[in-house]
Amino acid sequence: MNINKQINNACAQVLLKAIKKIDSNALIYTSFINENGFYADFLFPNKLSSNDFKIIEKEMKKIIASGNKIEIIPQFKSGLNKYQKYLLNHDKNIQYIKIGDDFKNIINDEIASNVNKIKFFELTNIGGIYWQNNVKKEQLIRIYGVAFDQKEDYEEWKIFLQNQKESDHRKIGQEMEIFTFDNSVGQGLPIWLPNGETIKNQIKNFLFKIFNQEHFFFLDTPVLGSKKLYEISGHWDHYKENNFPPIVIDNETFILRPMTCPHHMMVYKQKPHSYRELPIYYCENSKLHRYESSGGLIGLERVRYMELFDCHIICKADQIEEVVKKLDGILRTVHEKLQIKIDQVDLSLHDKNDKEKYHDDPKMWEKAESQLRNILKQLKYNAVEMEGEAAFYGPKIDYQAKSNLGKMITISTIQLDFLLPKKFELEYLDENLKKQRPVLIHFGVIGTYERFIATILSQTKGILPFWLFPVQVALIPINNEYHLEYAEIVYKKLKDYGLRVKLDDSNERLSKKIRDAQISKIPYQIIIGDSERDNKNISFRKYGENESTTKTIDEFLKMLKL
Repeated sequence: MNINKQINNACAQVLLKAIKKIDSNALIYTSFINENGFYADFLFPNKLSSNDFKIIEKEMKKIIASGNKIEIIPQFKSGLNKYQKYLLNHDKNIQYIKIGDDFKNIINDEIASNVNKIKFFELTNIGGIYWQNNVKKEQLIRIYGVAFDQKEDYEEWKIFLQNQKESDHRKIGQEMEIFTFDNSVGQGLPIWLPNGETIKNQIKNFLFKIFNQEHFFFLDTPVLGSKKLYEISGHWDHYKENNFPPIVIDNETFILRPMTCPHHMMVYKQKPHSYRELPIYYCENSKLHRYESSGGLIGLERVRYMELFDCHIICKADQIEEVVKKLDGILRTVHEKLQIKIDQVDLSLHDKNDKEKYHDDPKMWEKAESQLRNILKQLKYNAVEMEGEAAFYGPKIDYQAKSNLGKMITISTIQLDFLLPKKFELEYLDENLKKQRPVLIHFGVIGTYERFIATILSQTKGILPFWLFPVQVALIPINNEYHLEYAEIVYKKLKDYGLRVKLDDSNERLSKKIRDAQISKIPYQIIIGDSERDNKNISFRKYGENESTTKTIDEFLKMLKL
């Protein structure tokens, strides 16, 4: 599918011109192009929703039909609103355009020469975004869309869109009753339903088994932390806009913790350590809170409350290679078991010119980045180097998977950190009983459960690995009066074996029961009728198949190989 940047930029500007036509009091910003099309931001005097798309698209079609040129014009400053002025002052690649005699704007990307080059377009979504990502400032409207100049590309996009819908974790999560949101509880605060909690617990049990074998120490630390703790770590200054407001009680100031590492630093400091103890491996299922603007909330992918399987390794500098290779081996096991496809591995580096975002220690950065680069080569990864994507305290390896929306999502991460051990004055005694500074390695195995489960739902379209399914078998008696008693016997035997079974003893029609099991994507449907009852066996159908198979209960269990 070909997303033409010039065509999409032109369509975004046509959208903004249409918005000004609909209401001249609207304040327009500009357009942005990505791999899925375009989006444009503006301030609108009244409410807008996707229900207004037909009105907007009608106005856009009039503009396209006009055949107006999109002219690059000399610089102008009169008539610019504050949003356009902001772009003018913060982007060097500015061009000035006009469409017809009644629309001027500034753009920062290439654009088509005429509106009539837009042959096909659709507006796809609408949301809100706080100006400059600051919750204290006004909220702009953001409309997304896509445009094409070739019918073949448009048709290919429609197929792509259908595939997106089928793999949208929000739709799948609703159908399979995994999670929900409720504005009465709060935006961005996921509610895990019984099926979702089962999936989470299965993943937790799996991780516990692996990390227990790998000699990690499991911790449980508070969901609150003192503001001072995060001032020491530097997270307060670097991520202040992502924190919820402080809580002041009895002359103490707390924040809902946005990350776990400061707590783990304090665990290490509880007693002296010798070089013989290192590396020390900590991990925790930690509850975190981070503020996200309402316009940035996307199902489970971006939330305000999350649970992170968070690990920290404290080691000597000469143990970095050994530890990173061990962690990569753990990730390969986890990804294979959970059937997660990693599409890209990134080496996230700092921006040498950004002294505000990144700790100012050129030697530290050079050494740390070189170490990770060499380790990735030894591991035979063709890593993509991403400048400006490092954490403020050190470079990292990011394992990326593509979501159904086409965006790369970080699933796992390994991060070097020479800064926090210094800030928290971590020490160990070496062979000569001299105090030395250890190195910290942040290890995100699956990221947050929220984002990870969103990704696995998207990648599998809800057809999870059998061991992860919240309900593995649907047991359906044809007629409760004649078949329920035997169905209950089968149910008990399957449950005793350790399967998660749903006995549908409702009075619904058989077709309705089967359809409900299909929508929930339950791997096996067992139908109990006269033949099964009389012959003491079962007939089952696998999800996605039409043919039924008859076996004894023991043969069925042996087939599953649990």
